[in-house]
Amino acid sequence: MLTAAASPFAFEDAAAAVVRALKYGRWTGLAPRMARHMTPPARDMLARLGWNPCELAVVAVPLGPARLRERGFNQAELLARPLAAVLGAPLRPALSRQPGGRRQAHLRGAARRANVEGRFLARAPSTPGPRTALLVDDVLTTGATALACAEALREAGFERAALITFARTLRPLEGRR
Repeated sequence: MLTAAASPFAFEDAAAAVVRALKYGRWTGLAPRMARHMTPPARDMLARLGWNPCELAVVAVPLGPARLRERGFNQAELLARPLAAVLGAPLRPALSRQPGGRRQAHLRGAARRANVEGRFLARAPSTPGPRTALLVDDVLTTGATALACAEALREAGFERAALITFARTLRPLEGRR
């Protein structure tokens, strides 16, 4: 169900520093600038897929309740809001994340997939709307989170989904710190 993914930057050097400043440094003012960089690859991906931005819902990957309380904001939502506005698509809180599990940043490969399996639930839509989703997150690592989100969206009646992130890893994180 996850059809495509795009990112303007590799998760290295300056891009990694920007992501960390947003998430851990709480520099939330960076999010609109980051979203501006995400817009061209999102538009290109949607065009390649033949998807009309007016016929999709923008969906931020949710944080778990404890992480949201700890951080005070969801970085994916801060990126999704301006992206949705520019694309002319509604931002829909279509997913929730169940409590539990460990931080994905500390896990690798199969452990990431197991950590998110069954943790995302689709919220019932309050009104009929688009059945195509553009998932938004800050970093694409193994794809485990995106795949789990796409599966939850499929179970809720979404027909297809694509992912846009600010950055992506270029190689497995084994041995990197």
